[in-house]
Amino acid sequence: MKVAFTGALALLITTSGAWAADYSDKTSTDCIYTYDIDYTDVPDEGTIIFHMKGGTVWTNKLPRRCPNIRFNGFSYVVRGNDQLCGQFDAVRVLKSGSVCQLGEFVRSSGDKAKSAD
Repeated sequence: MKVAFTGALALLITTSGAWAADYSDKTSTDCIYTYDIDYTDVPDEGTIIFHMKGGTVWTNKLPRRCPNIRFNGFSYVVRGNDQLCGQFDAVRVLKSGSVCQLGEFVRSSGDKAKSAD
């Protein structure tokens, strides 16, 4: 039993780097990992900008206007895999409880990692 556990632990340690998301050269993505989110901006009621650790920036244009999201903020529920997926997951406005579906994640032109190239 101890040998199996040690082997599984060694496998986990050697492959853990492969699990890290690499958003560096993609212009769009279906999902982003929530643990890679540094902070968000909401410039209007139809856009959420996700600033990722490492400098990548993803813009999500919501399919419909999301009332009060800009001033009240939002939360999201992760469904087991620590990802938010565009055109699938939704966010909930904090004060009103309104639920707004996410659109596609598109890499922003203001991306720090991109401008460093």
